[in-house]
Amino acid sequence: IWVSVNGARAGTPDAAGVPVVFTTRAILEEAHTLDEAIAIATRDAPMTSHMLLLADGASGESAVVERAPGRSAAVRRAAVTVVANHYASPTFADDPKDAYVRQHTSTLAREARMRELVARSDGHIDPAAAVAILRDRDGLGDAPLPLGNRNAIDALIATHSVVADLTAGVLWVSEGPHALGAYRRIDVRARLSAHP
Repeated sequence: IWVSVNGARAGTPDAAGVPVVFTTRAILEEAHTLDEAIAIATRDAPMTSHMLLLADGASGESAVVERAPGRSAAVRRAAVTVVANHYASPTFADDPKDAYVRQHTSTLAREARMRELVARSDGHIDPAAAVAILRDRDGLGDAPLPLGNRNAIDALIATHSVVADLTAGVLWVSEGPHALGAYRRIDVRARLSAHP
């Protein structure tokens, strides 16, 4: 099971909610299927707004659980899932904070560019193609963007990036600066089997 967190804005923070780090830990410790991961993600009342990208290496399924204090929505996705920093479900359609993110940030531009690059790969993305997408600095339609432009997928502001092959149990994590360094291969299955 894979779980990663994407920032998003909606609702009002609730100090009585569960910090996302505890929810992600519960998913990694307890979930064996995508359905179990979704159940945990929607069970915990969140402290702040965010989205959880969930994926199951055994089934190839994925979902995005959109969360904010007082509400959540699970959206199952195709085999290749694209997520930026805005909500996609009708549950958050009326939220003014999400509307602000859509209107005043680069989230829609980055998502559109990701969809464009994924479509070119015909849904078959290997680690090299994933790295190329994560390092892309052009705009929609291959429009050149100035270096560091926030509409680029790689605006040179990330501290690192990660590529995961869930079926093989392997991660590639970039070295700095930003996400520009070499990607280091981490065999998660081998490391976990060495420490039962």
